[in-house]
Amino acid sequence: MGGQVSQCACRGSAYSIRLLIGQYPNGDTHHVIFGLHPDGSEAEVLHVFEGFTADGQWLTYTPETPWEGLDRIGVGTDSWMKRRKPPQ
Repeated sequence: MGGQVSQCACRGSAYSIRLLIGQYPNGDTHHVIFGLHPDGSEAEVLHVFEGFTADGQWLTYTPETPWEGLDRIGVGTDSWMKRRKPPQ
């Protein structure tokens, strides 16, 4: 996948994920959520958001069962990402 990757620490279980989209340009994209395990095994694709997304849009996904045993969760995208603080 071209584009960019961002990661954050995740110790224990993850029950859902929310992404605040900061991308340019708006349009059809693939945002791939992946999990990394502490043992260094291959990244596991947890979910893929596909379709039209726009700057400032929220994407939310809750798996049927929590994601367990992850060390980090990452997002890979084929669009430019920008960092922003979520609203308080």
